[in-house]
Amino acid sequence: MEKIKVFVSFDFENDMDYRGILDALCQNENLEVSFEDKGLKRINEWDIEPLQINVLKKINEATHTLVIIGKNANTRHRHEKFIGMRNWINYEINRSKASNNKLVAVKLNSYYTSPPELFRCEVTWADDTAVESIVEALKKA
Repeated sequence: MEKIKVFVSFDFENDMDYRGILDALCQNENLEVSFEDKGLKRINEWDIEPLQINVLKKINEATHTLVIIGKNANTRHRHEKFIGMRNWINYEINRSKASNNKLVAVKLNSYYTSPPELFRCEVTWADDTAVESIVEALKKA
């Protein structure tokens, strides 16, 4: 089976705990799908251009982008004008679409608003944050 290479887009400041979702996927040998983590482990947000280059490299290495939508997924980033979009999540979704990555999204709470970059494009939604639900969504995408 072809390996699914996943880039995870999430609010680094507020939702880092949920980054563990992908770690659980990568470590679970009993799943029908193999995962290769293409996400970033750390960022230095003050170096915007090198960070954009690194993000783009990771997105281009991935086949899928998993968007974790937390409470602040639409909050304007303090460096919005340098990022070129509302925040990093929207930037990463935009670049993932340009790279033809399959988009999979999951909301941490059903009331959270989706990032605008997810509108008017094909997205496969995970029912919840359970590993099984995300695996199914990644396989369907």
